[in-house]
Amino acid sequence: MDQIAIAFVPQLVVARAGQLVEFLNGEDVPHTVRVVERANDSTLFNIVSLMGQPYAYTFERTGGYAVSCDIHPGMVGFVLIVSTPYVAIAEDNGDFSMSDVPPGSYVLKV
Repeated sequence: MDQIAIAFVPQLVVARAGQLVEFLNGEDVPHTVRVVERANDSTLFNIVSLMGQPYAYTFERTGGYAVSCDIHPGMVGFVLIVSTPYVAIAEDNGDFSMSDVPPGSYVLKV
């Protein structure tokens, strides 16, 4: 998740539990990255984010995590941690695709 033009880009990141997520600052403006676990409203971390100094974090638990910047209150993002490798983020028109899904019957959760 990068910080460009006073915004988190992309605004939504989906990763698997145990996967490293990197937070970048792609502009010459200081930010903070505050990540709050939505299930219990607890702050996981709140770091100063300067250009050229990425911060990586491994999310161990599935669930939703709100991302914000204390300096710029309009900056918001979200990290969704899942247990399955079969995840897709839909386009604005609703289109999505998933690759490498084995044949069979599945339940799709939206």
